[in-house]
Amino acid sequence: MRPDFRRHWANRFGAWPTDTTGTPYEGHHVQDLWHGGNPTDWDNIIPFPQDLHQQLPSAYKQCYANNPPWTRTGVDYPNGECPSMKDLLAEVSRLHFPNPPATPEQIEAFEHSAGWRLDPDLRAFYLHCNGARLFDRMDPAFAFAPLAELRRARLVMRNDDSEDAGPASWYALCRVRDSNFILLDVSEQHDGRSPLRDGYNEAFPDPGYCPKIARSFREFLMGALRSEERWFWLSTED
Repeated sequence: MRPDFRRHWANRFGAWPTDTTGTPYEGHHVQDLWHGGNPTDWDNIIPFPQDLHQQLPSAYKQCYANNPPWTRTGVDYPNGECPSMKDLLAEVSRLHFPNPPATPEQIEAFEHSAGWRLDPDLRAFYLHCNGARLFDRMDPAFAFAPLAELRRARLVMRNDDSEDAGPASWYALCRVRDSNFILLDVSEQHDGRSPLRDGYNEAFPDPGYCPKIARSFREFLMGALRSEERWFWLSTED
């Protein structure tokens, strides 16, 4: 990357970053030049640390070859790390429709009644807002249940709390449009977080039609906030 370009870039966006030795980051073309990327377009160039930049060519080859994981949308977020819960919750408050926070006493009462404890992501969410609606207050694309309404999916979706109606460990965490839900699966945890499942109403509780779609609530919330109201976890493959 030419020094004069970095200076012009810095005037517009701030100082071009450097590593701990003072070496400037390499410039990365978001749309690569082989596929028609503009080499001097401000919106096509971002600074990248050298070690990470060297890993991108193989990822681009997978993308252009239409190979996994680039063949689907969802929570694998190949463009970077998932934002923190603090950042995601700030976005909920800034752009969407959160309820007032739950109190620690309400959380304790829920956990005692449910027989399981909220994982760290969910605890942060409910201490920030006791439920929330995304994108539209009256017709939300995602409506996260307040604690008082966070119940077993089989009871919410089938009005039946028997074993025949679905697993006791699946909870209806979020209502989406067309009478479908996002389910919290408290039967397992990875890194202290419970996964989320697609609660496809017509086929519930068949696990083949209710697959895991996020490894944690934080991942799902990030996807929902970036979704533009779409069901972002559905595959785009034919």
